Amino acid sequence: MSDAETGQVVSGAAEVYDRYFLPAIFEQWAPRVCDAAGIREGDTVLDVACGTGVVAREARERVGSDGEVIGVDLNPGMLAIALRHEPSEQWVEAPAERLPFAADRFDAVLCQFGLMFFADKVAALREMRRVARPGAGIVVAVWAALDQGPGSAALAELVEEFLGRESADALRAPSVLGDTDALRQLFEQAGLSASVTTEQGTTRFDSAEDWINAEIMGWTLADRVSRAEIDRLLAAAPERLAAFVRPDGVVEFDHAAHLVTARA
Repeated sequence: MSDAETGQVVSGAAEVYDRYFLPAIFEQWAPRVCDAAGIREGDTVLDVACGTGVVAREARERVGSDGEVIGVDLNPGMLAIALRHEPSEQWVEAPAERLPFAADRFDAVLCQFGLMFFADKVAALREMRRVARPGAGIVVAVWAALDQGPGSAALAELVEEFLGRESADALRAPSVLGDTDALRQLFEQAGLSASVTTEQGTTRFDSAEDWINAEIMGWTLADRVSRAEIDRLLAAAPERLAAFVRPDGVVEFDHAAHLVTARA
């Protein structure tokens, strides 16, 4: 699998990811994921594909001092930033398909925007089921189809024109699980009966420059695209991406995601 398909980024990209993507996109979804799991004070929570820890930090606020939160991710650059944010939490480097935890360990298992990058998605879901206690909430968020995030679709088209199909596909990769029927089938294959709801979120960057820099330098293209190529994208952005830029220069557009909820 390519870096885009597995979501693996270089360490510098993880820094950009944390600085720009979290406030622009990911922070708003963490409370929704925790709400869907029904996390309570004193719970033990696992955040799979935790990235820089946005969901784990939200879970920590809910479980309190008597609870436990562990984040696991395959990307050491992401984990290094998670550790910097919360040195007292447990951050574990491991693949989702082989979680290094005992069975029936957690009261809630969460995975926000990570499932689409796992090499074996069914195996990863089976692992989530294995480590969850009977009755525990398992909540997975994935992006809806790309046409339900029009700004992302438009940027991918612009990138394809300037940088080629492979680079554009790196931006499309997060939406590969947008088909809800196929998504339910993955859970069924893992032995989980799941409900799927589609919710709207809002992508919001301070500027088109921040948006493009984040999408390129905070993702899997970071070590493959030159500064000159990014500058050409920025030059084309005012005309090609104008529909997603407010009069004050802020980028804003809706982007839907699916929340999948199951019980162990």
